[in-house]
Amino acid sequence: MGDIFTPKKRSDVMRRIRSKNTEPEKLLFSLIKRFWPTFRYRKHRRGIPGTPDVFFPRQKIAVFVDGDFWHGKLKEGRFEKLPEYWQNKIRTNMERDERQFGELVARGIRPIRFFAGELKKNPEGCIAQIEECLVGNVRKDA
Repeated sequence: MGDIFTPKKRSDVMRRIRSKNTEPEKLLFSLIKRFWPTFRYRKHRRGIPGTPDVFFPRQKIAVFVDGDFWHGKLKEGRFEKLPEYWQNKIRTNMERDERQFGELVARGIRPIRFFAGELKKNPEGCIAQIEECLVGNVRKDA
């Protein structure tokens, strides 16, 4: 089964999908500012594998907020029902994520990943994960 849209319509649809400053990212930025106003961080830090949505340079922590669909967090059986084009696209994204996380670890950077749905449903739990890493690194630095 091919794409249900014409190439022009597909291009228009894809153009509207944001890659930066999405609603889940904005939520994460506001939570970080609220809980850790003194921690320095950078948004969408280039030059680091995967261009993390949030990067804490001193603590060497990279935080990613990934879209559920685009990065393979689909409901049970949903992936298999997708057209081959989308299965390949998602599989490629997942392989790239894995490779980039490996590069981060090799550089001594701790990657943390949240799916957009997870961040929306449980922001406290996500913040707790980041805090665990930040506090652990602060104690090491002291």
